[in-house]
Amino acid sequence: MDEILAKLEKQSRQQLRFTKILCALCALMLVCALVLTLTLSGAVKQILAMAEPLQAMATQAETVIGNLDTVAQDLADADLGTMVENINTLAADSQLAVTEALSTLDSIDIEVLNQAIADLAAVVEPLAKFSKLFG
Repeated sequence: MDEILAKLEKQSRQQLRFTKILCALCALMLVCALVLTLTLSGAVKQILAMAEPLQAMATQAETVIGNLDTVAQDLADADLGTMVENINTLAADSQLAVTEALSTLDSIDIEVLNQAIADLAAVVEPLAKFSKLFG
């Protein structure tokens, strides 16, 4: 009987020691869970703080994409071939007009023009003197 009591006492002490170890492990796990929760809450706050600028950037990106769609549609609707032909025609017409103007300027006789100016001055000068007498 003493033997059985000794074995029971020994088992009780072992059970008590395992229970203490189990309680210590539970307490350690609770501390780890608490530290993990606090760390994750800080990380979540940082993630949420970063999410606001990302949302603003996403909104801007959507606006830019919408504008690009509009520009792409405008370009698709534009008749670029006709526009290029019109520009070519305008350039050719302008070149022709410049050529005509240069040929007209080349055909002017500068000596005759200078003589006409001198003759005009000779006629206007006496008229100017005459009008000064009355004015």
